[in-house]
Amino acid sequence: MASVRATCVALFLGTMGIVGCASEDAAEDGEHDPIVGEDTKADSVWFVEDNSWDSEAVLRLVNRADYETLYDQAGLTRWPARAIADAPKPIRTLSALDDISWVGPQTFYKLKTYAVANGYGPKLGEEYAPDGEAKAIDGTMLAMSGIMLKKYMSGAMPRGQHAKAHGCVQATFEVDGSVPAALRAGVFAQPGSFRAIARFSNGDSMVKADSEKDVRGLAIKVIGVPGTKILPEEANATTQDFLLINHPTLMVRNVLTYADFINRANSSNQFSIITFFLSLDIADWELRGLTTLLGMISHKVANPLDAQYFSTTPYKLGTAAVKYSARPCTAAPEPMVPANPGPNYLREALQNAVRTTDACFELMVQPQTDARAMPIEDPTVEWSEAKSPFVKVATLRIPAQTFDTAEQNAACENLSYTPWHSLEAHRPLGGINRARKVVYHAISVMRHGRNGAEASEPR
Repeated sequence: MASVRATCVALFLGTMGIVGCASEDAAEDGEHDPIVGEDTKADSVWFVEDNSWDSEAVLRLVNRADYETLYDQAGLTRWPARAIADAPKPIRTLSALDDISWVGPQTFYKLKTYAVANGYGPKLGEEYAPDGEAKAIDGTMLAMSGIMLKKYMSGAMPRGQHAKAHGCVQATFEVDGSVPAALRAGVFAQPGSFRAIARFSNGDSMVKADSEKDVRGLAIKVIGVPGTKILPEEANATTQDFLLINHPTLMVRNVLTYADFINRANSSNQFSIITFFLSLDIADWELRGLTTLLGMISHKVANPLDAQYFSTTPYKLGTAAVKYSARPCTAAPEPMVPANPGPNYLREALQNAVRTTDACFELMVQPQTDARAMPIEDPTVEWSEAKSPFVKVATLRIPAQTFDTAEQNAACENLSYTPWHSLEAHRPLGGINRARKVVYHAISVMRHGRNGAEASEPR
């Protein structure tokens, strides 16, 4: 298949599309070119990613349109238009579309162009789960659970992600009085002040030295939030969580490949994770994901209070969809990581900073304004601040305190953070968040059971 794809691409590039166009135009006379026919992946030529906004728009078009729409309006030739119109529905994937006779690169390109231009794509805030997601979520849960049980066969079990905390600090969460009317929902519906607990952490599932390259996290638990929460077992809880890391994007597009990524990331083969992003077939390369991974581990953080954090995934905010970011209230100087950092230098930096001095973060939201350029289902895509600047909605204030005590560290370890500790007004969106709902719950139950600790939300 790879050689066929390569041949098709070479012919297409070498003839400026003449071969591809001629073959499908020849369908008018009933001819069939084996290079750009049913055995060739049309999407590999046009580089449209599976489960992307564009692919969803194409699939909605071919599942809804009749022959006249495909032929007269989308501009397909007669044979592919008839083949698509008569094909069993629904057509769930690009691969299934490619399996239909006469669907080659030119047909696919016309479908994409028409679908994008005529409103077939998902709307603002609309989710579009890929085919097979539920099975993939179960696979991800089993992969995570198996890895945790293997790593921690005995003794205490930490979190499945962000295992090492630099500390949990007491804070207040102050909602601004200047929140724009369109964003006044949930916690941000009106000005007010809430108690909060902020947890700073490393991202790895193993407790490692802070000097090792890793993503850093900030999880905020706002306490005293009225209203029914999404999780049925915690419907009466009074907490709202916000989970952020110090990079604006994630390295995996959706949950369909997440279990594979998790297994490779925990493999003893150091090249295994590279082959996840750079497979043998160039059409399947995940360059955005690889760039994100490299960016994540390249950030230099001297103090958790100096970093800017991002939600990476989107959330509802009333009728809008947004991403979150937490930025230090004052601009931090160029990071100066110690020349010989100790294994817990980030905890020590945090501890020293808040022992005598207050700190704060501005919590901001970025509304989705372009459904295609700012997709709901692909957290490898950074939402453009030029298209939609961040808007400040609250302030997280961290007063001077001593947090590094045995009692507070134990309470910090027993806390659970999940984006699904949430009001409906802040419902998590997208496949990664849908996976988190299942995976985080399973790992939390397993972890608290192993550690003999009660999982409960603070009041």
